[in-house]
Amino acid sequence: MVNWANIGNAFTKLGSGLMQTAATSYVLRNSTHCGGSIFGFGGGCFGGRMGFGMPSMYNPMSNPMGIGVFSPNTYNPINNQYGNALAYQWGASLAQQAKMNNLGSMYQQQQTTLQKTDNKYAGDIDENQDTTKGQEYTKETNKLVDEEGNAIKDKSYTISTPKDKEQYKNDLSELGKSYLADIDKSVGNGDGEISLDEFASYEMKNGLPSKADAAKKSQAWQLTQIAFSKLDQNGDNKLDWKEMAAAMATFDTDTTGKAEKDLDGKITSTDYETWSQSMVNQSSNIFDNTVRKNYEQLFGQKTEEETD
Repeated sequence: MVNWANIGNAFTKLGSGLMQTAATSYVLRNSTHCGGSIFGFGGGCFGGRMGFGMPSMYNPMSNPMGIGVFSPNTYNPINNQYGNALAYQWGASLAQQAKMNNLGSMYQQQQTTLQKTDNKYAGDIDENQDTTKGQEYTKETNKLVDEEGNAIKDKSYTISTPKDKEQYKNDLSELGKSYLADIDKSVGNGDGEISLDEFASYEMKNGLPSKADAAKKSQAWQLTQIAFSKLDQNGDNKLDWKEMAAAMATFDTDTTGKAEKDLDGKITSTDYETWSQSMVNQSSNIFDNTVRKNYEQLFGQKTEEETD
């Protein structure tokens, strides 16, 4: 059986190694990297545009990737650049597709659009909610991946050391509340509700370099919209702490097929990278299905108020 992951990684390295010109390097870096963030939205922008962000210009003979213009005088060097860039893009695409295929085989990927759930809003964030755990989550998960969003080998972050299912639920609930409180207090309006604008502002603040250009900011905004839609399970246009707890449990869901590592309180760098890419992949609902499963496992279909 062909190991597409290995082939993809090999061509990724080949393409990277062949990039000798500053122009090609600049194009690749500024199109395949969207910046790190609390949920690792960077790392190749899986689900975003995989093109190089430069238009074919100057004349109809310019190549479709916009790297240069074909002419009798520039044909050879331009083709070298073009071939290098294609090798890099092809390798990156194959490697990422292999990851998604692996997830699909385990979580029965569906390509249909999922309807929103009937989960009730879990309530606003208390104005006195502590933000320490949320800030720690941001800081520590950013250490799981490199600048390009690739998993750093043998890295992990422990979000809970549960004795039982109930403690895990409580730990994740507190983490979800703390994370949302950090959004509300650092970039929000302090009303206890988290909107798309607030979520996007927080992600872009934590994930984009200060000198990011307009194109990169636009792409990051599109990715946060995709992520928000997947996190907002009931479609009420705001995130609640139960939805965030379920998302964090999803990053704690093993992607190597070892069920005993699901929801064990430890997020590995590999799982973090893979789920981050899945969360911003608009053509897949692997993340959607898994986050809903984790929501039901943690909270069931009813809010705490309804069960009283």
